[in-house]
Amino acid sequence: MSDKATLQKKYDQSRASIAILIVFTIVNIALLFTDADIMFLFSFTIPYWSAIFGYLFEAYAFYAISAAFLLILAVCWFFSKKHFAWFIPALVLFCLDTAYLVYVTIDLGEGANVTDIIIHIYAFYCLISGIYYGYKLRSTPKDKDTASLPSSPLRLAEDVKHRVLLETDYQGYHICYRRVKGTNELVVNGYVYDEYKKIVEFPHTLTARFEDAVITSGYDNSQSFITVNGVEIARKTRIV
Repeated sequence: MSDKATLQKKYDQSRASIAILIVFTIVNIALLFTDADIMFLFSFTIPYWSAIFGYLFEAYAFYAISAAFLLILAVCWFFSKKHFAWFIPALVLFCLDTAYLVYVTIDLGEGANVTDIIIHIYAFYCLISGIYYGYKLRSTPKDKDTASLPSSPLRLAEDVKHRVLLETDYQGYHICYRRVKGTNELVVNGYVYDEYKKIVEFPHTLTARFEDAVITSGYDNSQSFITVNGVEIARKTRIV
């Protein structure tokens, strides 16, 4: 995998951390209205506590604060796909969120929040990483000398039990993006050219280079895709 592809992978993982924070926060708020005695710590504090105040005092203004906070973060996540600068307002909001969590922990004596603070520090690292890798990604020029070199196959694609994530034929290439156990593979004409080994999938791109074609396949948070020379030729929504 090239340096640029590695940076893209790390950047996509940082974007995924924002999405997970938003989703877990929404789930936590939903759990307020049930009898469930659980919550996810990898979430935002301000929208959660705002929802609590709204629930306790029946004040819709607190619900509005919670919704606005999450909406701004969702906008930052969506547009960060185009430019890493959208990580900056997300980071500012998260710093305010962490400051409020520290206030709750110290002034209200909520000792159990220490674990939450540690998780916030990790999330803070994820957001900082997004800015760092996004900047590196935009400032790293494409290596034209190595980009045109053919890549060697890793191995013959064995006829084993697998799940086809996306498959197509294009200009003499049979391209299959598949999952074998915990590994996603890019198979071109019966050979595996690139792979992604993760139990839990994050957005990623696999690449195979030939003399006249650069073939990629991967996952972008919701859909599988296949491109040839930068032109998308297949896409499919992923359920799981």
